[in-house]
Amino acid sequence: MYKRQAYLIDEGIKQITRDHKYVEDLVERGLITREQAKYHPQRNIITSALGMENPRIDLNEQRISDRTSLLLTTDGLPDLVDDSEILACFVNYPPHPDLIGDLLVRMANARGGHDNTSVSIMTHLI
Repeated sequence: MYKRQAYLIDEGIKQITRDHKYVEDLVERGLITREQAKYHPQRNIITSALGMENPRIDLNEQRISDRTSLLLTTDGLPDLVDDSEILACFVNYPPHPDLIGDLLVRMANARGGHDNTSVSIMTHLI
């Protein structure tokens, strides 16, 4: 089962999905830090997902502009490339989603690529 994340990117970067994982619950309750969650021995325990009995479904409303991009990715990217680096790719190559996607996957692979990494980028959302 792959973890997928969605981000809105314009003048900043904002993750708009929530990981339904045991360690995410620990982070939200202040029991461990986000950095500790990356290496926690139970970091792969999923608490809710489509296909499970009674999955939690999160709804999220966001305001967007004509400069907003949507990035969908598997966990191979955010595990190895931090948000500021992702944002920098969008700032440096704004009209080129194919180039940005290729660059992000290459960055993750250059850092070990220990997990599947795929990205989809949507621009001109309005």
